[in-house]
Amino acid sequence: MTDDRLFSDEELCPWLLEWQNMPEYDMHDLAPKFQIIVNFACAADVEDFGKLIGQPLSAQDGRQLQSVWYPDREYAPLVNKRYVQRVTR
Repeated sequence: MTDDRLFSDEELCPWLLEWQNMPEYDMHDLAPKFQIIVNFACAADVEDFGKLIGQPLSAQDGRQLQSVWYPDREYAPLVNKRYVQRVTR
């Protein structure tokens, strides 16, 4: 049986050639396991609910948040993370 593909794996994914003998990376599933939607009749109710769960429900710029984690999770921005190669001499 012949391979009828137009492009090889190396042509479609050139990084495959560089990724030989690399360690496995296990990405943990960070998606929530459960979600609920809570509706509020007024802004005061939102504020009361935030006090009840111990989390502010408005963003720093004053907008209301669309979602929160309970219990609160520490936010870890990844935009400032880089992989660097150390050159040893």
